[in-house]
Amino acid sequence: MIRRKSAEIIEWLFLFVTGFYLICQCIYNSTYVLPSYTFPDRPVFLAILFAAALLASGRMILTGLPTIRTVLTGLTAVIFFFAYRTGRELFLLMIPALAAGTAGMDYRKVLKVYAASVGSFLAVTMLCSFTGVIPNIIYAGGGRFRSSWGIAYPTDFASLVLFFVMMLWLSWERMPGSLAVLSAFFSLWISLAIAGSRTSGLCSLLFLTFILYHLISRRIQCKKSGISKLGKGIQLLMAFSFVLFAAAYFLAVLLYARGTKVGAAFDRLFSYRLYMTLMILRDQGLSAFGSSYPQVGLGGITIESEAYYFLDSSYAMLLIRYGWVPFLAAAALWTGMGLRAYRAGDQKLLAIMTVIAFHAMSEHHFPDVQYNMLLVLPFASITQQKAPLPGDRRIQDRLREKWVLTCCAAVLLAAVSLAAPPVLDRLRTVFDFRGTESAPGEIRAVLWCALLLLAAGTAAGMLGLGGLQLRKRHALNRKTLAGLVLGLTVLAGMTVTDSRVIREADASGRIDPEKAVALERILEAASGKVVANKEPELIHRRFPGISRSIWYGQDLARLENISVVVDLEEDNHVFPRMGFQFTQISPADAVYSNDPSVIEALTDAGFQWTAYDAAVREVDLGVFAEFNELSLTENGSIVLESGRKLNHGPYLDFYNGTYRITFELKAEDSKEKNTPLCSVYVATLEGQSLAEKNVESKDLNVDGTCSAELVFETSGIRYLQFPVFPTEGQTIEVTGIHFQRIG
Repeated sequence: MIRRKSAEIIEWLFLFVTGFYLICQCIYNSTYVLPSYTFPDRPVFLAILFAAALLASGRMILTGLPTIRTVLTGLTAVIFFFAYRTGRELFLLMIPALAAGTAGMDYRKVLKVYAASVGSFLAVTMLCSFTGVIPNIIYAGGGRFRSSWGIAYPTDFASLVLFFVMMLWLSWERMPGSLAVLSAFFSLWISLAIAGSRTSGLCSLLFLTFILYHLISRRIQCKKSGISKLGKGIQLLMAFSFVLFAAAYFLAVLLYARGTKVGAAFDRLFSYRLYMTLMILRDQGLSAFGSSYPQVGLGGITIESEAYYFLDSSYAMLLIRYGWVPFLAAAALWTGMGLRAYRAGDQKLLAIMTVIAFHAMSEHHFPDVQYNMLLVLPFASITQQKAPLPGDRRIQDRLREKWVLTCCAAVLLAAVSLAAPPVLDRLRTVFDFRGTESAPGEIRAVLWCALLLLAAGTAAGMLGLGGLQLRKRHALNRKTLAGLVLGLTVLAGMTVTDSRVIREADASGRIDPEKAVALERILEAASGKVVANKEPELIHRRFPGISRSIWYGQDLARLENISVVVDLEEDNHVFPRMGFQFTQISPADAVYSNDPSVIEALTDAGFQWTAYDAAVREVDLGVFAEFNELSLTENGSIVLESGRKLNHGPYLDFYNGTYRITFELKAEDSKEKNTPLCSVYVATLEGQSLAEKNVESKDLNVDGTCSAELVFETSGIRYLQFPVFPTEGQTIEVTGIHFQRIG
């Protein structure tokens, strides 16, 4: 009795640690300010790993697993430990730890933890992205528009949504068919319309096909027909999905390496992944436990890197980066699990394993547990699924309940669609006023979003549960009623708090007079929508003609015939790429528009439109000084004397275009008019000069000031530097640096 209870407690603790790890990994692959690509840091990760390994060991001892499973678990740990030693990627150590802890456990129980953890993360992250708490990284160009909604890269976002809905379908045994189909369509919409991921789009279609087949096969019994035998044969092939798809991918690589037309066609189909696989294979070669080399991808940035060096295919990643031994181990574990699912008649599990194996041909998420949770379940329990008998009354009752749930979900979806625009505008205004740039501000906003979703979800869930109880002609359960009251009370309290903050912001008079005049002209002339990105609720209250929208930030660039009022300090590079015109309407605000009526009206009023952001931007001298271990003077300038230089920073990103940068300098006048004073540069992180100028005493004005201008052109570059090197013996005061795009 004590042994069984102890095993249950350890199991729940292990599942809690697993859920915490999944959330940490998801945060690491997001745009939250707090982690800044260092979360989970090494001590936190090692603590999670130690806890998982300790709990897994305790559970294995208490449950008394068969010897063969113990041996296989130990062998898996040894293999991935050696793979870790090559590249020092800590997540590789979590694979055997989680595999050991889930041995003998019902795999659906583990997937419920995955669905709860990743689903909660996705909901909070998307809401934070929609309200401006965290950046929404968008890639536009070449006729494609791709959003990531708080995740580091659009394809990662599409993959995470796809894996979430698949794991949800697997873990929810009685999931209504209509909701399963709706979840597949949601993944398809995210993949194609939002993230622009063809791979996840194809996998979503494949997932939808399997859902429909599963629903039909449960209603049509054909055990003795040829179709059933064919189905069994297909299911057996699905058990070997890893081997089959890996072989197909490397066959395509071989055809490409031999220069065949078929290989070149496959390379284009895989977005040139075959070329990259072949290049890195030739550079790194094959070894038992992989090669350690720096990977250069595109996640988290919107300026493309010319040094792209990344294996997108999971099969290539496993074989080249982690080694042929881990590759064979993954193939064996996956195939073994597939065969056990085949023997248990688990069609759903086989279907999802096939989709994941197909997805692995083009994406690198197969060995990453935050996506592919099935990878750590090779020793989990797969129970026999009994097929329902035709005409079973219990099935009919469940179908009626599912229709009630489906109707409740449809009503909830309609209510959310109607309520979302005003609610989002209120949240955007509150967060803009309170500020989310710092880690404490972001944490407060994230917790507020999480509380809002929790309260709304509780209220909606209790309403649905109450509907089922009333349908069965039962009285409302007290717990149901208490949950409903609690959820509605929290929502009411949050609404009151938001209203107080908005009134406080409104009383502070935050709408600039110049901005107000421009908005009146825009609203009078607009033939389409006019939307405000910053503090939209305040602007809507003063100008009711301002539209509310679910879309936020640069996602509005998807729309036609629209004018968007933006904060001048924000990165809005997507609008020009989508053909929007730009004009500044106040010191802190600008408008992007593709509405011809607005463009014409503001042109007549004297505003200058450009096809790019032409605002003059100041370099933060305080940050620049810190990079060079200098201090600002009382008037906010940087004094360079006694051999001091501005040699590092400010590390700014520039999109494609022609720019003019102006260094505002001050120096003591010299009697000799050709005395060299200093040199100013625009340079890359590697030190390559894009533009430079020597400043001499003849360039000084009467008061000793000088404006040194440089013009440079770039096709997109990261971490640009603006060095200032005084001539020996000269003292230079840098009073300001500003730049402007001019073409």
